[in-house]
Amino acid sequence: MKKTEFIINGKLYSIEDSLLLYYGSDGADMDFTKIAMYYTAKGAFFTVKTSPGEKTEVKVIDRKNALRFLNENPARIINENYIKVFDKVEKG
Repeated sequence: MKKTEFIINGKLYSIEDSLLLYYGSDGADMDFTKIAMYYTAKGAFFTVKTSPGEKTEVKVIDRKNALRFLNENPARIINENYIKVFDKVEKG
């Protein structure tokens, strides 16, 4: 059973109630580590990292670190959701 809700520092973070901004995998090893970034309705960012063997790591991150991560990993950003969160995006 895949867990979709996590309590961190007394706050509930739900995958189902959040906007998916990024989904990708790390192909450095034979078994892929999957990572997803979400944005909550209250303006928080959190990542869910699932390693081989279903080990799950959840971290709440601030806006600055969320943007840094997304800028370093642009290929797996869900563009329409990014625009919903960060508003206008100008063309390069």
